[in-house]
Amino acid sequence: MKFQIHRKMVKRQWMKKFKTVSNLFGKIRTLAKTFLLQQVEKKAKNTFHQTFLHIFVVI
Repeated sequence: MKFQIHRKMVKRQWMKKFKTVSNLFGKIRTLAKTFLLQQVEKKAKNTFHQTFLHIFVVI
């Protein structure tokens, strides 16, 4: 019984680790998206509408 309980605990820990890793990947993806948007905006004409959209996306 003790061994089974231990295995459950380990499984929970791994699930927590997996969640944190997936969250990190999500953050990296959003950062990459914002960076790409910044690059696109630099190339495009910097109108008020685009800057407003960019601020909205960042928030």
